[in-house]
Amino acid sequence: MGFRILSSPFLGLEASVDQIISPSGGWNAPLINYAFSREDARAILKIPLGSGHVDDMLVWHYETSGCFTVKSGYMAEKSYESNPSSSDSSRLHDWWSKLWKLSLPLKIKIFIWKACLNWIPTMSNLASHGMKVHDYCPLCSGPGESTFHALWGCSILKSARKDWLPIGVKVKCSHSNCFDFILECNVVLTMEDLELFCTIVWKIWFLRNLVVHEAPTQNVLDVVHWCRMFLADFHRSDEGRHISLPFPSQVINSWRPPDEECFKINCDAAINEKEGCIGLGIVIRDHFRAVMASCSLTLAAFFDANTAETMAIYRGLIFSRDCGIFPCVTESDAAVVVKWINKNSHRDSISGNILTEISALVSSLHVISVSHIPRLANNVAHGLAKFALMVVEDRFWMEEFPPCVRRAVQLDMPT
Repeated sequence: MGFRILSSPFLGLEASVDQIISPSGGWNAPLINYAFSREDARAILKIPLGSGHVDDMLVWHYETSGCFTVKSGYMAEKSYESNPSSSDSSRLHDWWSKLWKLSLPLKIKIFIWKACLNWIPTMSNLASHGMKVHDYCPLCSGPGESTFHALWGCSILKSARKDWLPIGVKVKCSHSNCFDFILECNVVLTMEDLELFCTIVWKIWFLRNLVVHEAPTQNVLDVVHWCRMFLADFHRSDEGRHISLPFPSQVINSWRPPDEECFKINCDAAINEKEGCIGLGIVIRDHFRAVMASCSLTLAAFFDANTAETMAIYRGLIFSRDCGIFPCVTESDAAVVVKWINKNSHRDSISGNILTEISALVSSLHVISVSHIPRLANNVAHGLAKFALMVVEDRFWMEEFPPCVRRAVQLDMPT
């Protein structure tokens, strides 16, 4: 990790960080995704933002505490010496992990995997394995049919390339290696564009084989439109596999109400790494177990689990303050984050500014405690966090909650 942007953003030379922060105080995700390469945008959206009242600080990235140690410095130096091209290996790791997470039929993923490893039976590959074939492109009749040429570089595919290429995205078509080309696409394309690209490449190979076997074929001009329709149908048929909210049929480690004249805030976070979204679920209840307020919030971010859970507690306290519901106790199933808050540690970590603001809120709102509870005692907040990822917009309820967590609320009621 070089801690610098890898590409020139589509912003003015005098641009500053505050220009990519929205008026509400979070990152302006649409602008960031437009102005920066995909890799840079993802790195930016991993950084949590608070209210801005905390001073800037230096953070040592190689320790979760954010503090430099001789051991971590030594290990970082040894890692750099033994792997000077770590950026290349990270690109490979990012691509392989992402390929199998793409929302595509398995047959397309397997085909792309074979193309990356140069296992596609192009004329050049067959000739290199001793087969007696004429090494020419079946589409343009030009000499040499490499994997890159067959799937993208062929002159006959020019119209398809032009029809597909997203606005503002530049992809070199001078690669001799197909895998290098795919790795570049992985960096500059959004997840949605990458899924379409993989589908187009798969379809192009299908059409190429029709030509080889002298079968009736489809016009190359129609490829992109056909692939868009194919993906739309696939995603519609896959909707039933989206997030569900299952809850146990029996009460185990059930939620316990707060003391009289006190309220309890339960917080949780859910992560959709593929879409770059964080869902936050917050519910506030009284000692009668009645829901006083609840909300589901969505953030465009690539936070790690601990940062997401820290943000959930922070936004839970903000929600309590805005609703005027306090004093309160706060609960989360994130044991590590609760430990950081109670030990007043990790203030120099990437989540340090949020932890500092949590400390200030705990003091100003007379928060009685911040405690860790098992996941099964945090089902309502967990369900609200999952719900946030489904609706992708902020929702608030006073003395109410959405139907999807009704079963969880009932399980927390006395029998």
